[in-house]
Amino acid sequence: MHRVPDALRTEGVDALVFSVTGDGRFRILPEGLHDGWRPRIDVEGRGQVVSNETRPQIQFEVGVTRSSLAMLVTVPAVLIALACYNLLAENLSLLGFLGVVGFATLMEGIFVLRARSLISRARPGLLATVRRLAEGNL
Repeated sequence: MHRVPDALRTEGVDALVFSVTGDGRFRILPEGLHDGWRPRIDVEGRGQVVSNETRPQIQFEVGVTRSSLAMLVTVPAVLIALACYNLLAENLSLLGFLGVVGFATLMEGIFVLRARSLISRARPGLLATVRRLAEGNL
């Protein structure tokens, strides 16, 4: 059992879930990091151990999970597709179409801002965890 870094604990993270593949790639999922809004956006740290001529290095990045990325793309796309269908099949007014497209764009902007906020909250603690992992202190 290892302690969650203080930078993540202050953000509400209860546990870190590690997963490793055979090719040197790994993922770190901070459990409990969320902003209380729905739909939920999850953040993960992705890394890879790269062997160098002098010594191995760890390449690491923090981003949203694949399921969250799919949600970020799918929800506005479905709204825009419904607006297009209604415009073509139901003879929806152009103003109504532009309203739905504007709403979908606004939703996408809010989703992106939420994702960026969660990534910036998770990055310092996940980097500290990877640093401890690289030093062998984890």
